Amino acid sequence: MNLKLEGKKAFISGSTQGIGFAIAQHLLAENAEVIINGRNTEKTKLAVQKLLAEFPNAKISGFVADFGKKEEVEELVQKTK
Repeated sequence: MNLKLEGKKAFISGSTQGIGFAIAQHLLAENAEVIINGRNTEKTKLAVQKLLAEFPNAKISGFVADFGKKEEVEELVQKTK
């Protein structure tokens, strides 16, 4: 299925595992640029590595932020602009 997402950017919260990770995989398969987010630094780095192994030419980045902490959300917003 071609969702015409090539060149689009997607941010996925809670995407280091489970449904969020699967969504990232599907968006990458559609050639979208993907930004994943998790609260744990190691899990976020590992998720980026796994996705890059599966999609070596993908544009993907990972940002660690806990949405329960205002300052982390503000930093995340600044980094993703």
